[in-house]
Amino acid sequence: MGGYGDYYGDPFGMGQTTEEKLPGFIITIGGYSPYEKITELMDPYKVEDNQERWGVITRLLHLDDFVDGNSPFEVYKKNDPNQFSLEIGEVNREEQMPAGIGVTDIKYKPIPPGSTKQGEGWEYILIDPMTDETISRVKEWEENGRPKLDSRGTQVVTINDHWFVLNVKFIWRDAPESVKAKAPELPAYMRGANMGGQPAPAPATGTP
Repeated sequence: MGGYGDYYGDPFGMGQTTEEKLPGFIITIGGYSPYEKITELMDPYKVEDNQERWGVITRLLHLDDFVDGNSPFEVYKKNDPNQFSLEIGEVNREEQMPAGIGVTDIKYKPIPPGSTKQGEGWEYILIDPMTDETISRVKEWEENGRPKLDSRGTQVVTINDHWFVLNVKFIWRDAPESVKAKAPELPAYMRGANMGGQPAPAPATGTP
């Protein structure tokens, strides 16, 4: 997903404007991963000198290293939260998440003796449609159907996958004139309206 147009000083007219035009575009990448330390997968800290530990974002910042120093694209202001954002959270049906994270399925669980409550023997979960693996946070139960409790009396849960949404702007070096002529309005989700795990709407493409 992405949109493109001219950046005037700050992209899409944010901040102080200048005469310089910086053509570029926005990309949104969303998904989920079972990787426990997902921050290290996406944006590990202080790994510039160790290429083997580079994450997704580190590689985006080093596009020139992969194309002999001639990449036509450059990440714009990675340290400015108005221009670059990464959101991460647990995959959990009971919390608000970005759209498109897994598909709903049913997990069966033990039924407590003598229970007549409708729906007692199952619960909704989220699974990966490609592998059928459970990706959402799930509650654990004893064989007798009672909640499995930890030492503090809280029901035990298993955390599976984490979701992520990455919004990144790129400067397009030597962009064609047909791209420079287009300048869409900055989408709301890039103006800070999508912080805190709210669903990320798709940005507009082309001319609004």
